[in-house]
Amino acid sequence: MRNAKMTFARRFAAGILLAIFASLIDCKSVQTIQPHNPGSVQNPILLNGFEGQVQYLQSLKTESGPVDFEFEKTVPGYDNHYLDVYLISPPDPASELEKALEEPPDFIRIYLDGYHPERNADEAPVPPGYRKQK
Repeated sequence: MRNAKMTFARRFAAGILLAIFASLIDCKSVQTIQPHNPGSVQNPILLNGFEGQVQYLQSLKTESGPVDFEFEKTVPGYDNHYLDVYLISPPDPASELEKALEEPPDFIRIYLDGYHPERNADEAPVPPGYRKQK
C-alpha cells in the first residue's frame, strides 16, 4: 500500500512539473502602455463598437508595417464601461542601441472602450511609437 501511495505522489508531482513546463514554453512577454498615454487602462481609446475597434486596430502601424493584434479579455473600466483588451505587436525600437540594450516584449496590451457611438476610429489617438495607415 505504501508503494502505491509513493507511486501516485511521484506521478502527481511529475504531472504538475510537466504542466508548469508546458505553460512556460508558451509564455509571452507583455508590456502595458505607460499610464495616461492613449491606450492605457487610465486613458482607453474611445471607439464606436466592435467594428470601430477592428477598424482602429487595422489602421495602426509601426515603422516595419501593420500591427498584428489578438483579443485578450474584457475588463471593467473606470467609467462603468467594459474595456476590451487587445495584444498588439510592439513598436519598433527607437534606435539600434535601444534594440541592443532592451529586450522588446512580444506584445503590448492596449485598452479600447467601444461604447462611444459618437467616436470615429479615424480620429482616435494612437499610443506612443505607433502611427496610422492612410
